[in-house]
Amino acid sequence: MALMIFLPVALIVLACLAAMAMIVKGDSRSRSLCERHAMILQNDLTQHLESLLQLNPRARSLRRKLNRLKTQYAAAISAGQEAIAIALQNQIRNVSAEQLALNAEQRAIIMAANSHIESDADQWRYALRGMSPLIAQRNLQVVATPRGQIAPEYEPVANFSNKQAIRAQYQMTMAQLLDGTTSGHLNGNIISSLLAVTGNPISGIVKESCAATVAQRGSHFYARLWWAHQ
Repeated sequence: MALMIFLPVALIVLACLAAMAMIVKGDSRSRSLCERHAMILQNDLTQHLESLLQLNPRARSLRRKLNRLKTQYAAAISAGQEAIAIALQNQIRNVSAEQLALNAEQRAIIMAANSHIESDADQWRYALRGMSPLIAQRNLQVVATPRGQIAPEYEPVANFSNKQAIRAQYQMTMAQLLDGTTSGHLNGNIISSLLAVTGNPISGIVKESCAATVAQRGSHFYARLWWAHQ
């Protein structure tokens, strides 16, 4: 009689313990998948960001050269030095053309960065398919300085790491956490069925999220996992 009472209880306890272990394993596996894709996105973005910032010395040099030529041109006009003014005007046109070419290069990098964010986010969503993933995309968070220049310098915005962070929210049912997980000769379906038979079915939804951002160390940028409280 005692055995008949104890056996169902023991089965429930064992099934619950096995289910808890599988849930932890399933949650860990989904989080690892989420974080891997978050880091892929931000690693790609980091390369574009550094490529853009590497153009800053050229942008600064051209801007200073143009300002100097304009000052010299104004002085030549005031002094009535027409030949010198014409020569300076030609140099100004040449520098402006270089700035336009640089501007095209800068814009191409920014567009490529934003395109990579979109495509990487799509792959991220696909990896989390079946988990109702919600990923809020953000374009490359940079600002042009000085404003109004043809080919400005670009810098990360203030509070860059927080603003560049991209987060995925997803959810899993208990059945998803158990499905396909093996532990010896018992799988998630068997344990779910066992718990249901004993009158203790597992149900509910687990909500999770992961995020990554781009951080700076010295003059270099790198991708890292991100938490909202940081």
